[in-house]
Amino acid sequence: MKNLKRLIQSEIFYGFNYTPDNWVEIFKNPSSSEINNTIRNDSQKNIRGLLYKDGTIFIWPSDVPHETMQYVNKELDFNQYHFYTEGKNWIRFHMEGQHIYYEELKNSINLSENIFKNIIDLDNCNINILNLDGSNYEGTFNEFKNLKKLKVGRLIKSEIYEGFNYRDKYFEVFINPTSKEISDTKKIDSHNSIRGLINRDGNKYIWPADIAHEYINNYLKNKLLTNYFRFVYEGDIWIFHESGHGNRMTFKELQEIIKNNLDFLSQLGDLNINIHIYGIYDEHNYYIDSNYDSINEFLKEEF
Repeated sequence: MKNLKRLIQSEIFYGFNYTPDNWVEIFKNPSSSEINNTIRNDSQKNIRGLLYKDGTIFIWPSDVPHETMQYVNKELDFNQYHFYTEGKNWIRFHMEGQHIYYEELKNSINLSENIFKNIIDLDNCNINILNLDGSNYEGTFNEFKNLKKLKVGRLIKSEIYEGFNYRDKYFEVFINPTSKEISDTKKIDSHNSIRGLINRDGNKYIWPADIAHEYINNYLKNKLLTNYFRFVYEGDIWIFHESGHGNRMTFKELQEIIKNNLDFLSQLGDLNINIHIYGIYDEHNYYIDSNYDSINEFLKEEF
């Protein structure tokens, strides 16, 4: 008797114009040729997608953020696992505002392994998982699949970078924060806002927005590098102040940093509210300020 296996039918799920010159297709349970086509059509040669708990996979070019796709196609279920690849050797999973549970994710990956083996190099791929049982996980794909207990894996725990007294409150700076730490940081701020950094090494820092970037190091023994990517989320607006503090950043560089960190920023706040950008240098080396209706609108801008 032949072994029966779950048959997965590949299909074009949906297509649309992302820009006038950029036709985007969403593939359901893609074939290897559809995966390669998706990679070719992405400016960074990467993939975004959804992994459903039943093993169903949807993919599209990474140029289109998950947050934008959520508005483009209402039939997709964005309460499933979001994933993003960089080449064949790195993949990240997260669930919007939710914990990921090890056994559930492992089971979903096992169900879809025949597809994933064409998206990533299963033997050599590194996997990053946000909020896996309350912590961030990073390790090889094989290490993740063969964990006996979660604590055996290389967990990148969020941690308190440093704490200090500010006026009548105790403030904490968190590195690589969990969703609870993000929520707690907002609560202690006088305006329910949050301020932070993403440094060149990829580490992310947050603290209450009451203390400006230029003053935070006055309170810290271990000084932060504050001259790369700086952000403030104030509930009804995002503020990015990226030059004029020892760094000269272009619009394209800013777009790339935001695009690569959309999952983290979406945990901080709504990506579809106004943003104000201070001090970006254009191609003529002029220092200018700009306003956009949303982060997604900014990412679509061509520079």
